Amino acid sequence: MDQRVERPGLPLADLVATVMEGYADRPALGERATEPATDPDTGRTTLRLLARFDTLTYGELWDRVGAETSEWRHHPVPGRACGRSATGPAAVENVAVEQRRGGDDNRGLTALPPPVAPRARGRG
Repeated sequence: MDQRVERPGLPLADLVATVMEGYADRPALGERATEPATDPDTGRTTLRLLARFDTLTYGELWDRVGAETSEWRHHPVPGRACGRSATGPAAVENVAVEQRRGGDDNRGLTALPPPVAPRARGRG
């Protein structure tokens, strides 16, 4: 993987695709699992945190990125600026939207852990 992503001149979109496809079976994102819980006294329903995380692999994330990209490309909405993500709470769905943007703007990549360990630098 290291050699594939360190090629000089590799466009960002190709680098992202290489990483996403190369690590397709590995967990990329996780969020705390929840379930609705209704207070019997007030009737108010809130989300109760569970003792597990629901995860999404790089492959599943990449599939969502592709679906989002296709939707935005083939069903444009007046006033929706491509290249600008929706706002909202941090969640797995928002990472897919951020990742979809690609191009030279790599802000969407910051939500992902670095999949390739940095190389050790030689003494010089």
